[in-house]
Amino acid sequence: MFIRNVEHLLTGFVFLLVGTFFGAYGLLFYETGTIEEMGPGWFPFFISLGLIVLGVIQVLRSIATTTYGVVSFEIARPIFITALIIGMSYAWPYIGAVTALGLIMSASGLLNPKYELKWFLLSWIFIIALLLLFKYGLGMSVVLWI
Repeated sequence: MFIRNVEHLLTGFVFLLVGTFFGAYGLLFYETGTIEEMGPGWFPFFISLGLIVLGVIQVLRSIATTTYGVVSFEIARPIFITALIIGMSYAWPYIGAVTALGLIMSASGLLNPKYELKWFLLSWIFIIALLLLFKYGLGMSVVLWI
């Protein structure tokens, strides 16, 4: 077996690792219930199955593709995105959903050197419209803003 595309191989292993972790976590710490009355453990289980399937596909693609090259991986971007997600999940109750989602979308967009102001504004409009739809259209209780 010869690995032809290291990027696909690494991506596949990350999908396999994350899928296996969250699948095991969901099965161990959430009640699955039965098929007739599904518990909260089914959602992470099926999402993790999807990630595992994607991981297997990526590993197989790493063998089947013919691209050769060196992987250039910047660790700063994934760390920045992870810090944004964690920070906004803690800030959500204090600043509201619109502000938290808008800040995370805007800040993550700044990582792209081709990021334009129109996409910044469009993301804010989309977030506000979506949350208003959830709150007033579907009647869900979402803390929009403080």
